Amino acid sequence: MPTEPLISVVISYFNQLSMSEALCNNIESYLAEDMEILLMDDCSTDGSESYLQRRFANRSNVKIIRQKKNIGVLKNATAGMAAASGTYLIFSAGDDFLNPSAVNSLRKRLQSKADIYIFQGLRGPREILESLAASPGNTSRLSLLNGKIFETKWRSSSELLDTCAVQPAFIWTQGVMFRTEVAKAAGFMPDGGIDDWGLWHNLACLNAKRPIKIEASQLVLGMVSETPGSLGSDHFRQIDRQIVGIMKYWAPQYQNEALINAATKKINGCRGTSSGHTAETLLRIADRLRDGGDAHLTGKNSNTEAGVPHDEQRHH
Repeated sequence: MPTEPLISVVISYFNQLSMSEALCNNIESYLAEDMEILLMDDCSTDGSESYLQRRFANRSNVKIIRQKKNIGVLKNATAGMAAASGTYLIFSAGDDFLNPSAVNSLRKRLQSKADIYIFQGLRGPREILESLAASPGNTSRLSLLNGKIFETKWRSSSELLDTCAVQPAFIWTQGVMFRTEVAKAAGFMPDGGIDDWGLWHNLACLNAKRPIKIEASQLVLGMVSETPGSLGSDHFRQIDRQIVGIMKYWAPQYQNEALINAATKKINGCRGTSSGHTAETLLRIADRLRDGGDAHLTGKNSNTEAGVPHDEQRHH
């Protein structure tokens, strides 16, 4: 392997032994000598680390980094980013897949020397994604990620990044390849308390200081497994965390619009549920804004960073 790899793939996982064989098969389908794989074990207790150690015992460019305690998916991903030595960086997770043909074509695209390459992604049942990762197949049961990017003719990278800073989950990070030094300069939010929307906010702020070049392709790179009961499916818990993060960290020029869009998205997510559920969501949003994002909500659906199990947090 070259002294410095071209591409680093950071894969966060926790207690995913049942998925480890499929993960390893996927890695082996795209792994090349100019790549490094960083398997970030968030203090698993199910033996998945041992399985991965055995599987990649003879692969010097596959590294398993174990946390001393469970720190959550975003802090785990941040540690992986800090350890990455490749020129470019891709984020993934233990229950997700990368499209081997897309990975193998990345090197041709790097001639443009962009800072961020945005690709399409797929989301759906894990068993379908696992099959697709092995060979092309029917995608009719899958939803397309990052499709919104290609529906608009962006006037500049700045316009796109400004939109990402105020629109939650506008881009799914698993469909993106970053120049590593740019991703490290931006970074996730420091306490890991908000999803990777914070990374896109930070990239927008960084772009104001040094222009960031973006390229987009409709090639499918990341394939994201649906996770029942994930953080994003609980409107109370996610809006609670998002408002805290926005009030605490967002730049003034983005803050108000980000708050409105985060609240609107959660309210729209309540459509089809009881009017009482929608009303409770509105009251919780109002309480959080009145308190300046400082007081934690109470009740069975309330949440703090320390109280979120790892497998309930997802990259967006």
